[in-house]
Amino acid sequence: MELQYTLQQIALQLKNQPRTLITVAKVVQKIMKTLYDFHFPNASAHRPGRNPSCPDSDILTIGWLLEYIGADSENAGYSRLKVELQELFPSLPERSWFNRRRRNLMVISKCLHSHR
Repeated sequence: MELQYTLQQIALQLKNQPRTLITVAKVVQKIMKTLYDFHFPNASAHRPGRNPSCPDSDILTIGWLLEYIGADSENAGYSRLKVELQELFPSLPERSWFNRRRRNLMVISKCLHSHR
């Protein structure tokens, strides 16, 4: 399957690199974007109103990273990730908007969790 091969190639990027937060975040971001685009190709077209500057795949990525570092509550860890990953995620919304969008994407997140 093309999707599985693509995800394996992306994950292999971590094999010979130090597993810093930024390195892991870059790989998770690529995997999340690939999964999101594959399973929900026209999701933004069905959104009411204008599209936000931060894509849904980045919101999902940060949510998964919060779980990865053991800070999956709505407040814990967000400030740390926002500061440490500012270069990778320059358009993250402020915390309350992030939490609202993350909750709204929970069904998609669960669907993608089951496909990993």
